[in-house]
Amino acid sequence: MAAGTTSNRHMRKAIRDIVEPALHAMGFDGDYPVFHRLTGTEWHGLAIRTDKYGGGFSIDMARGPFSRARYLRLRKTDPAQARLPDIADYDRRQRASLWHEDASGRWSGDFRYDTIRDDPDACRALASELAALLPEAGLWLGEGRIGPHVSANFADPPGRPDSQRSRTAARTVLRMLTGWPRRDKDGVYRP
Repeated sequence: MAAGTTSNRHMRKAIRDIVEPALHAMGFDGDYPVFHRLTGTEWHGLAIRTDKYGGGFSIDMARGPFSRARYLRLRKTDPAQARLPDIADYDRRQRASLWHEDASGRWSGDFRYDTIRDDPDACRALASELAALLPEAGLWLGEGRIGPHVSANFADPPGRPDSQRSRTAARTVLRMLTGWPRRDKDGVYRP
């Protein structure tokens, strides 16, 4: 490798050593980056979506109805037709993502490692943070319970409005309490 070139090897090793065993302990099968879990009547999928050129990843999840018996029967009779679903196969109401508070204190769906990719200990700490969030992902996948780090609407951080929206809400409440000018039926502004 040339001098000054960066690599994702420390982050990938941290995911392999910390996150993958945690997923396998939760009953997931599969290999990086896509993991599946089949229950009696449901399929659960979790994918680690990496940036094209490295530097960050996000966690996407999906759950939906699935017939394990039909899947096993197809594997015996017609293996070409037997395939597990993909996260994109399900509509947005059956998908979610994991969020976390990044180093700057902002809520983000991206787990960034641009600045720490050459530090194996920092990469392990980020992977450990992700592994600590996996039980919340398991609750959403299994029971549909949305935890503080699971976003099922893909718009804002889970359970928290973004900073611009909260500032706007605070200004609106302040104006209402202080008697902001309102328009009469004639169109004249009066306090």
